[in-house]
Amino acid sequence: MKRFSVFFAAIRFDDHETREERKKNDPVVAISFIFNTSIENCQSIYGLGQSATVDEMLVSFRGRCRLKIGKDSDDRGLSSEDQKFLTPTQAVLCLAV
Repeated sequence: MKRFSVFFAAIRFDDHETREERKKNDPVVAISFIFNTSIENCQSIYGLGQSATVDEMLVSFRGRCRLKIGKDSDDRGLSSEDQKFLTPTQAVLCLAV
């Protein structure tokens, strides 16, 4: 277990020296790079067919989190027609763009 503790203490996905400035525009700046890279990889590898199904499971969380996932969805890259869908559908469409 100690090996993993050392690894997690040393691993970084962004530049901590410029993080405060970037945090003004992106509240999850520390993980944005790896998250956006994952989305780009999904989009480049997987293509949706004519019919696709997304299964969703909600898990209760009683802790505090300042991020409201699903709220104020980032609909960049979606057509105005796709932006009319509900937020969960927009999230799936963003992955498929």
